[in-house]
Amino acid sequence: MSIRIHRTGGLLAVLLSATFTALPACATGLTDLLMSKAGVTQPQAVGGAGSIFQLAKSQMTAGNFAKLSGAVPGMGDYLGAAPALAPAAPSAGSGLAGAAAQALGGSSALGGQAAGLSGKLATVQQLAPAFDQLGMKQKMVGKFVPVIVDYVKQQGGASTAKLLTGALGF
Repeated sequence: MSIRIHRTGGLLAVLLSATFTALPACATGLTDLLMSKAGVTQPQAVGGAGSIFQLAKSQMTAGNFAKLSGAVPGMGDYLGAAPALAPAAPSAGSGLAGAAAQALGGSSALGGQAAGLSGKLATVQQLAPAFDQLGMKQKMVGKFVPVIVDYVKQQGGASTAKLLTGALGF
C-alpha cells in the first residue's frame, strides 16, 4: 500500500493506492466467520473448510452431498482450495486419542466417550496434514468444525447439519 499526500491550496488530499487480491465468491459468510472465530487468514479459512467438505463428501452419498452443497454458497471454491487429504488411518492407542481429544478441545481422558472419540480421531488424523499444508496446527480442526456445522445448520437446517456431523464422525 502506498500513501501520497498532496497539498492543493489550503486543502490536503490523501491518496491511497493498494493492491488487493480478488477474493473468491465464497469469501463472505462462512469464510468471514472462520476468519473471525478461528483467527485465520482468508486462504486458511477457505482451504480448511474445503478440506472438511472434501472429507464429508468422501463419506456421503451424492444426494446427501448435493443437499449440503445447496446450503453452502461457493462449495466449488471451497473444494478447489482444499489440499489433498491423507488416506484414512486406523485408530491407534491412547497417544493418538489423547492428541485428538486435545485437538478437539477436550481432555485425554476417554472414559465413556471412546466411541465418539474414535470418529473424531479419524477425522482429525485425515484433516491434520491438509491443515498443516495451510499453516495450521491440528487443533484448528476443533475450531473449524463447530463453526462450519453451525453455519450449515443456519443455512440448510438441522437435518443438513446432521448429515455433515454424521459424515465427519461427530
